Amino acid sequence: FDLVAEMIAEMLAERGVALFPEQAASFLTGILFALVLYFGSKLLLLLLSTVLDGVVRLPLLKQVNRLTGALLGATEAAVLIFGVLTVLQLVNAPDLILYEWIEESVLTKALYEYNPLMIFFAGK
Repeated sequence: FDLVAEMIAEMLAERGVALFPEQAASFLTGILFALVLYFGSKLLLLLLSTVLDGVVRLPLLKQVNRLTGALLGATEAAVLIFGVLTVLQLVNAPDLILYEWIEESVLTKALYEYNPLMIFFAGK
């Protein structure tokens, strides 16, 4: 994470971003990792879904297919929600109306404050 941020900071400094190149690089690196995580998990879930769909065409396993589909859908929704909340934490623009909505919702506020992606990547 730090190596990528340093490389981006050097690139930004070369391109004329003189003010806060380290902060800009850290911001861009965070967004880049969030996008890689989202699309990587999306691809992994798609591959897993394809493999499981082929296996469960057997008559006895149709119920397992439905349950697995529900679990994969819930996992995909959780990754999407936490991905959006991670990007919001990285943007950190408190004047957005979204922050008011987050503060008003108990569930969203808890998900925002205890975001496992931010805990994993940023140690927050």
